[in-house]
Amino acid sequence: MSIIMKLLCCAVFGLAAAVECVGQDLEWRSLRQFWRHGGDGPAVAWDESSQSTIIFGDGELQQPSGFGQQTFEYRDDGLHLLRPLSSPPARGGARMAFDPISKQLILFGGGIWNVDFNDTWAWDGQTWKQLFPQAAPSPRRYFAMGVDKSSGKILLFGGAATANGGIAATYSDTWEWTGANWVQLLPTTVPGRRLNASLAWDSSIGALCMYGGSANGWFGLYPGECWVWRSGNWQLGPKTPFVGVGAVLRSPKQVTHNVFLADDGVATNWWEGSVVHGWHISRDMGKRYLSPLAYYDNMRSRLVAAVQKGASLDFKEWDGKLWSHVPGFLFATPNSRGWHYSGKSDAIRGFDAATSGAGVMRVVELRGHNVAEAFRYDAVGDGTLYAYMDDVDMCLSIRFERYIGWRTWLWSPRAGFVRDNRKEIDPASPLVYDSGRKCVVMYGGNGVTWEWRQATGWQAVSTVHFPSRVTNVTAAYDIARKRVVAFETPARNQQTVWEYDGIDWRDVTPAVNPPWREGGELVYAPAFGGVVLVGGVDALTPVYYSDVWVWSGVAWRRLRANTGDPACWGVHFNPVYDGARERLVLITDAGVTYSSQMWELRDVKMRLTQPLPRIGEKMQARFSGLPPGGVLVLGMSLGEAPGVVIGNSKHGPWPLRMPLADDPVFRASLGLGLLAVADQQGSATIPLQIPAMNELRGLRLFFGAVCISAAGMSVTNGEYADIR
Repeated sequence: MSIIMKLLCCAVFGLAAAVECVGQDLEWRSLRQFWRHGGDGPAVAWDESSQSTIIFGDGELQQPSGFGQQTFEYRDDGLHLLRPLSSPPARGGARMAFDPISKQLILFGGGIWNVDFNDTWAWDGQTWKQLFPQAAPSPRRYFAMGVDKSSGKILLFGGAATANGGIAATYSDTWEWTGANWVQLLPTTVPGRRLNASLAWDSSIGALCMYGGSANGWFGLYPGECWVWRSGNWQLGPKTPFVGVGAVLRSPKQVTHNVFLADDGVATNWWEGSVVHGWHISRDMGKRYLSPLAYYDNMRSRLVAAVQKGASLDFKEWDGKLWSHVPGFLFATPNSRGWHYSGKSDAIRGFDAATSGAGVMRVVELRGHNVAEAFRYDAVGDGTLYAYMDDVDMCLSIRFERYIGWRTWLWSPRAGFVRDNRKEIDPASPLVYDSGRKCVVMYGGNGVTWEWRQATGWQAVSTVHFPSRVTNVTAAYDIARKRVVAFETPARNQQTVWEYDGIDWRDVTPAVNPPWREGGELVYAPAFGGVVLVGGVDALTPVYYSDVWVWSGVAWRRLRANTGDPACWGVHFNPVYDGARERLVLITDAGVTYSSQMWELRDVKMRLTQPLPRIGEKMQARFSGLPPGGVLVLGMSLGEAPGVVIGNSKHGPWPLRMPLADDPVFRASLGLGLLAVADQQGSATIPLQIPAMNELRGLRLFFGAVCISAAGMSVTNGEYADIR
């Protein structure tokens, strides 16, 4: 019997009892499971308790993205975003080490902008907890931090304070973490003030050694210096060939050797050696893998280096003989366009021609939390406007070809890009697919509305009434009301709403509108009430909006999330409604300067009490906002995409999918009686017991449920738990 089958058969499942009613809970959640280097570097350390590498912080602190506050865990299957209940404030330049006394990771210092921290945090494998020692080093970042195995305590040396984007002061003090407090040590011999030095245990002499560093930023290097910490004092060790040292790690080949990512003044290479044996360039490790992340995986005796290439982050592992590749994460490029949801293939897709290389057009898909290439074609250029036709799984785009003018193209998974050689038009306002009349609609200005059909191509339609402008307009098709809805902002503090039924345009502007903005976008999202307006910017204020407004056909209503915030620029959101999972996905495009981000707005009907359960522990799946008396069926799987078809969506022409993978675990879980009945408040729980099996450590389980009631069938949001 497989480990997974054991998990399912050993778990204790009980019929649910009622819990307190939480009600509808709209939540913004980041879909971007990635770490991206922003300059100061993250805190990285091996966690002896969980036998994994923990990464915290950094990640483009210059943007209001929240990346600098994320916690990641690297396991043998790649990088995983963790979900602690609390976290330190966003920062870069902090350091972290495993405390042998408390058996926890200790994080200290770091900073953001011109603010340096001297707070201390502990990671217990589940969440972050701030500690409040009686004494602590002054606020700083870029210090050296490591474990002195002779004393079993963490040692900290030096670092720098910052101001006005530069180094304000550099330190040469030595501190020790006792398990509950920071204590300043007063050695008789003190190395020079420095930042960005490296501390590492040297097994050949049984002592903690410090290498390199600089007196002030990139200047005042300490080439060749090796300081040895023994008996509470610093001693100058043998001269090294290094000018600068980026990382010092254990060697997978020899216990007495370390591996150095170091610069000898000519080039940066991987070196190997120790104080006793000296140092040499490790030629057999191949060329350098420069990255802000390099660490040693004690559990599997491997050196791991993260390699960022363009918009992806991959990992290289060195086992002492060979480098191996661990697939990382592909990101949506900042210039991807034409994002849409395909009900036929159950995929969110976009078109990317900006960073794929000359002569190539990619079609990329959102798969789970990551973006992967789905199709690749000879370049046809980057489209300006797009309209996706779900019922025929086809996308129409208009692009500008130099020396030729505007051209209309059709894309489908089967045929790729095909030119429409019939009548060409210049794009004016957004393209919208009218699924009721099977045509693409575009208002072209001057009283002319254009409609495109497969049989006829573009045709002009004259109407009695029509919008006044074609600029600063966003539009979407309301499937339920069979209307094209257009929201325009022709001038500052002027907003109008128009609707087109295939016969005429009608001005339906209400008396009260959302705050004035440009660049907002409309998308049909029936699970949230119909056509919604997302984002926009008032550039004169300036205010970037990440709010959501629902258009009923008569009035606007503000849709407020209970938790979370997209926390990114409110322009070029590329909103997409995922009809199968009833969620709104934002795929931002803020240009080359800022990396793209992904967020989802979902109705949280299911929560797990322990997103990071340990083996042998209990957790619960708690439900709220369900129809009273509805019967719940909970399923589990080893993946969340593409989802299992349960039925047809009541909101539109999309499949209704449970956000789980159709694997043996999912099919087995349906026969284990994972049932509950919602009480009169629409709430329920299903208790789960994680078997005490070491083989389950590191497993990620996905959960999803179906609710069957008199009102029909619905699905909950998906959740996952990382078992430790």
